[in-house]
Amino acid sequence: MNRCPVCGGTMKEDLITHPQEYEGRIILLENVPVLTCGQCGEVMMKPEVLERIQKLAWSESKPKRTTSIPVYDLAEAI
Repeated sequence: MNRCPVCGGTMKEDLITHPQEYEGRIILLENVPVLTCGQCGEVMMKPEVLERIQKLAWSESKPKRTTSIPVYDLAEAI
């Protein structure tokens, strides 16, 4: 069983939606396999998952769908 490097809690397999910035654009990756700590919420990706994300970000493949994302600037927020 994997232990969290932050708090020592138990890591469990999970799927997340992960935003990734690449060359000034943000892409969303769905169903990304990760390990999540049940105690503190730390999220870790295996090296092979990071490699797949990198290859996809570099590729010119067409996304499954597109969406708009609201942008807030905390420096300008009241």
